[in-house]
Amino acid sequence: MSKYKLNFKLKQHTPMATLRASELKPKLDKFIIENLLKEQNIRFDFYEELENEKQKFINSHEAFKRKALNPENEVQNNWISWLVGKGLDYKMVVIALSSQDEYIFSSFPDSRNKDPKRIANIRKNLSAEYINNTQYFADNEFIDKPDQHSSIRKGIMSDAINVRIVCLNQDLKNIIELYYRSFFVSTNFGTRQSKGFGCFLPLGIKDSEIIESVKSIPSIIGIFQKLSRANFEIKLKEINKIYSLLKRGQTFGRYQKSKLWEYACINQQVKWEKRKIKMHLINYDPDLFAQLKYDHKSTTHRIDDCTKTPDEYEYKYLRALMGLAEQYEFALDLPGNKKIKVSIKDVLKENPATKVYAIDRFKSPIRFIITDSSIYLITHSIPYLLHHWKDDRGYSQVRKYRFTIDKMKSNKSFTLEVPDHFDLVDFIEKKAGYGKNLKTL
Repeated sequence: MSKYKLNFKLKQHTPMATLRASELKPKLDKFIIENLLKEQNIRFDFYEELENEKQKFINSHEAFKRKALNPENEVQNNWISWLVGKGLDYKMVVIALSSQDEYIFSSFPDSRNKDPKRIANIRKNLSAEYINNTQYFADNEFIDKPDQHSSIRKGIMSDAINVRIVCLNQDLKNIIELYYRSFFVSTNFGTRQSKGFGCFLPLGIKDSEIIESVKSIPSIIGIFQKLSRANFEIKLKEINKIYSLLKRGQTFGRYQKSKLWEYACINQQVKWEKRKIKMHLINYDPDLFAQLKYDHKSTTHRIDDCTKTPDEYEYKYLRALMGLAEQYEFALDLPGNKKIKVSIKDVLKENPATKVYAIDRFKSPIRFIITDSSIYLITHSIPYLLHHWKDDRGYSQVRKYRFTIDKMKSNKSFTLEVPDHFDLVDFIEKKAGYGKNLKTL
């Protein structure tokens, strides 16, 4: 039987632990399958009604398999020979072609007192370079504990990566060759991938091709470009700065309010969950509010009120629009770095009958791609399921999220909804400083 081979090289633009075929192939399979389904106008990612009045979620692979078994045209006739197990029928090998540099990341701000010691200890214990002010915070707890440095995950950079693919079907090989470039343009890998980590691009690809490839992806609604020839370290710091400012504002250094908060106040006449949490504390546990590290000293500044009176605007869970969090933390003005923790859970989890429809996490609709010459901010559509859900009969209902404040003795919780109409592209155009949406130009 003939074997059909495809080889291509990737340039790594930002670090990650290791690019493995076990992560790359399922993502490439999903990307190809979804695009083939869209070209054929075949529905996927929906709940199907079953005879027992329950529902089954039909993902892209299930929809593709069903159509492959019952094709309706010549294009679909080929699909059955492309499938194997849970993916497409080809082998993939990923090989680093050069020596690898290693890095350790944190989200800590610059510190004249702590950074020199951190740099020296990480170089000594891990033979790696230390970079702070990034969106990577998974290992923050180990940075200042040299005896626990072995628990830190390193980011690895290679000059070049070779990907080798072997197929037994020439048509499938041709399909992979057609899609792989746009796949890498729109996909990052590993931890914190939406924040610019794990960015690989086909060697020699130009910015004009990147823009055109991203424009062709239906789920992407916005493409914004910031020109920058800085090294990847500076670009990751820039991503951290702009994303933090957009979502939660800036605390360290010069205080700045969240751009999301500003936009919602002006354009949607709603207030956000952070103020609701603080007002809940003031109303039901003023003594606990008085222990907050910053707010009790300057309530008019930190309460984040909109310009009109409080009763005129409705509260919404705004920050979920940029990624669903599991909890918030507020520092207390007490010894030992004590904090208030506010957990956030889908209300549907509280009822066994609706638990199956609950969601735990929602990835940010904003993704950053780094190239030699630019930082790209890519926006995806906000999914309907973030703010609504459908019951067994298919009726749509508003999804609610419960906020629970751990140190309150009574009235510990309240619920909020996510806005069901939010113009993400307009928000980025007005607040990010990354220019106009290239998808519409």
